Amino acid sequence: MKYDFLIVGQGISGTVLGLLLKQYNKSFLIIDKNDLITSSKVAAGLMHPMSFKRCVLNWEGDRFYDYSCQFYKSCNTLFSKDVFKELKLTRLFSSYEEQNNWFSKAFVKPYNTILSPTEEELPNLLNEFGNGSLLKSAKLDVKKFLREAKNLFNSTKTFKEKAFVLEDLSYVKNEFHYENNQFKHLVMCQGTSLNIFNYLPLIPNKGELLTICSKSLPKHIVSKGVFAMPLSNNQYTVGATYNHRDENHNITKESKDKLLANLSKIIPIENIKVINQTYGFRPTTLDRKPFLGEHPIIKNAFIFNGMGSKSVLMTPLLGKQLLDHILYGKKISDLVDIKRYENYFTEHEKEIYHKLVT
Repeated sequence: MKYDFLIVGQGISGTVLGLLLKQYNKSFLIIDKNDLITSSKVAAGLMHPMSFKRCVLNWEGDRFYDYSCQFYKSCNTLFSKDVFKELKLTRLFSSYEEQNNWFSKAFVKPYNTILSPTEEELPNLLNEFGNGSLLKSAKLDVKKFLREAKNLFNSTKTFKEKAFVLEDLSYVKNEFHYENNQFKHLVMCQGTSLNIFNYLPLIPNKGELLTICSKSLPKHIVSKGVFAMPLSNNQYTVGATYNHRDENHNITKESKDKLLANLSKIIPIENIKVINQTYGFRPTTLDRKPFLGEHPIIKNAFIFNGMGSKSVLMTPLLGKQLLDHILYGKKISDLVDIKRYENYFTEHEKEIYHKLVT
């Protein structure tokens, strides 16, 4: 069969691309080997436009948030299942300086549409320096989102659950051949596995999360050093750690202790129960900007990766940007275009890939 796109990887990035391609009325096939542990499958799904450490907007945070809200709400309709909802997030301040910074910004643009200028009563929480709430915060049930999208792709025969084998891919006249199928474009969305884009400086950043049971936490998200996000039956996700040095595929007592120590700044933890602990490796980059763009040698081969901890927030709009570039020739932002790392592509690699395409 002939397709417009071959997408490798059905994490958040590959899934969003597939759903966007349905809107563009383009044919595609997604290949994914269904690893049990991936950064997407363990992601908490928290989405908001702020960086709390300095109380500033993330890069393009407001724009990303508004677009992603529309996109994920359309997924609720598409799946006839609620995978996404807006959910209040309350920030507990760590100092009077943080409190003053928040409320001084809450009355000026663009923060006046994002930061609430009022505090609320939170009797069960440790709230020495007060609190503020976000006017823009939400939660994507990532596991459910991936599962429902996979079911949809399966129903339209646009998904194959199997490992992608690079050696089985052939390249003839700027098109790709894989398992008796022909593709105009290839997009690699494999998280920490880069394949033909392995010259890019991707940094696996390990994150661990806890699932706890507590009757003291509110039924919305709270944040102070860690976030606590409600699930159901008094259960919450607590996270997350960041560790780019730990490459081991296991959970650690060190991370559990760190998460509980930070949680103890929100509620007394004597009465909580830890139910589960998980980990994943986020694909992060040197400059904390994602990887979008075309391979330096292999034409029509693209990468869509490196979203880090902001994948839920950034992926829909960046996916649209990539597809608009591929299909309509629109420019990719220099901040995310992989051309910024062209000096990492060595002469030896150029020689290898030139041989491949000729």
